[in-house]
Amino acid sequence: MFARPAGADDSTPGPAPALEARSEDVRTLLERYRPVIMIKTQEKPCSNDGEAFRPISPNDVLDDRQIALRQVGASDPVAQWGPDPAALAGLNGGFYLDFPGNALQPGCIYESDSEQLEAGKDPVVLGRVVKQADEPDHLVVQYWIYWYYNDWNNKHESDWEGIQLVFDAASVAEALTRAPVATGYAQHDGGESAEWTDDKVGKVGDRPVVYSSRGSHASYYGSSLFLGRGAAEGFGCDNTDGPSTRLDPVVEVLPTRAVDAEGSTAWLTFRGQWGELGEGPNNGPTGPTTKMRWDRPIDWQHTLRANAFIVPAGDTSSEQLVATFCRISAWGSNQLISFQYSPAKLLVVLGLLGVSIRLLVGATGWSACPPLPVLRRRRIGQMLRGGPALFRRHPLEFGLLALVALPVGLLTALAGTVVAHLPFVGALVLTDNGSSPDLATATILSALATLVSVSLISGAVAHLLRDPTGRIGPPSESLRTVLRRLPELLMTAVPAIVLVIALSFSVIGLPLALWLTVRWSFLSQTVVLDGLRGIPALRGSSKLVRGRWFQTAAVVGTVTLVMQTVGVVVSLLALVAFTGMPLWLLAGLGTFVQLLLVPLCSIVLCLLHGDAVANEREHRTADDADGAGTATAPPAAPVA
Repeated sequence: MFARPAGADDSTPGPAPALEARSEDVRTLLERYRPVIMIKTQEKPCSNDGEAFRPISPNDVLDDRQIALRQVGASDPVAQWGPDPAALAGLNGGFYLDFPGNALQPGCIYESDSEQLEAGKDPVVLGRVVKQADEPDHLVVQYWIYWYYNDWNNKHESDWEGIQLVFDAASVAEALTRAPVATGYAQHDGGESAEWTDDKVGKVGDRPVVYSSRGSHASYYGSSLFLGRGAAEGFGCDNTDGPSTRLDPVVEVLPTRAVDAEGSTAWLTFRGQWGELGEGPNNGPTGPTTKMRWDRPIDWQHTLRANAFIVPAGDTSSEQLVATFCRISAWGSNQLISFQYSPAKLLVVLGLLGVSIRLLVGATGWSACPPLPVLRRRRIGQMLRGGPALFRRHPLEFGLLALVALPVGLLTALAGTVVAHLPFVGALVLTDNGSSPDLATATILSALATLVSVSLISGAVAHLLRDPTGRIGPPSESLRTVLRRLPELLMTAVPAIVLVIALSFSVIGLPLALWLTVRWSFLSQTVVLDGLRGIPALRGSSKLVRGRWFQTAAVVGTVTLVMQTVGVVVSLLALVAFTGMPLWLLAGLGTFVQLLLVPLCSIVLCLLHGDAVANEREHRTADDADGAGTATAPPAAPVA
């Protein structure tokens, strides 16, 4: 592998030494390794399904009379419209280019303007051959790639990307006689390296293949989904997955050292922003000469990662975790952009959300109420408060009940594997490449495993807390009882769960699925405590929920949301904090946390069940009293 020589000086080198080479040889070298650029195919204009832009020459931008060169100051006055390269020569950070449109709210303006600039022209890469002053035995071929707009989690006008090839050669003539030894692909604030002979370096002849990430234009070696969790990697998800469109750019040659202040590359000495000013990552980027890899390409090569983090295909739990991370990072970036563009609007939304939460919290009682015995009337706030209190008193007993979910998860995974390999059926639940269960299938199996686990653990918790005096029984007895009644519980719960999931896949059936889910919230308790099964158990649960649907939905929804949210948050925090941890382990961590929360949520559901039973008995007693009163009442006097 290409490595920095031992004892090399890390100090900043001087200017790059002049290359003793004929321009024809430089052109030949740059043409030989001219990259093939693969972009994600865009099916229709102004859509996010693919890449909307093509690499162009910065001179095409400077020829546009709609682009302004502005000077930083009061109202940032326009110094010149449509500046030519010479107008930018030598200007510092007090100047910037301003394109038509608002970078934070791009709409289709940048895409349509870029299409006009691209019309009738080939894609362009800017080629350059350079040597680092303190690395005389290495020669570097660079390709700088300019994009009109960056439409990713960060949004800004202009985007500079690129790759480089490193040769063990002291001259261009020598480099023409041998292959490169290493490659470096720029990705956000960092990049990725590989030996030229590495299998991950795709080639068309001698030309390296570059997969450009949709929107961010980060350069990758392959077609996949890449995860970034920092500045060097980018914070979010880079997507180079296919279908892809191949681009064969032409090469515009950049000078190695001296820049003609009147020539077509005079813009190289411009040190201002190539786009309107913005906050943080939304600021317009500076040009190539401000980057480390311009004068110190070998030093930059040594800062690169050996690999990018590829999201593995086929691991559905990891895919769901990463998909959540991608959505949240994109959503968070959009909210930050919204705040920068209209802070008052976002503050109003947050204020309304805070008031709504305050009203919901204040709509119930939160006074202390003993969690035991379970059978008594309580308000929603008292149930939500009593569950954690009881769990803290008996963590070992309730923690042991969580073990019930382990065999359920294993059996579900086994069922998914078996189904995937069944003739005919397997083809319906596999992805196009046939390598992994489809996300919808994985979601169904995951939901089924979660609901079955909650049903079993809720039944065990209900049995553990069944004593009317408030005494907690041994968890081993509760587990034996649940396992003994497992056939009845599965016979009741599984068909109900399958029906709810099936209804959820249609717009018409979704409200009914939600209604039935709440109606059947007490299936576990009716099976384990009342000995019912099948239709009688469904009727028993529905009877307890009758007239209390919204109250039951509020509690069930709250505990489910808390359980799912905590598991996801823990996984995401670990995903960001522990970058070396495998994705399957991170996904398993979230599942484990959710597993620990199932008994806690089951306690709250048992308190809800106890409230429902107490309410039903109160009404029954009142009805009996009314019936008895009517039977003993004296007959009415005859009508005169």
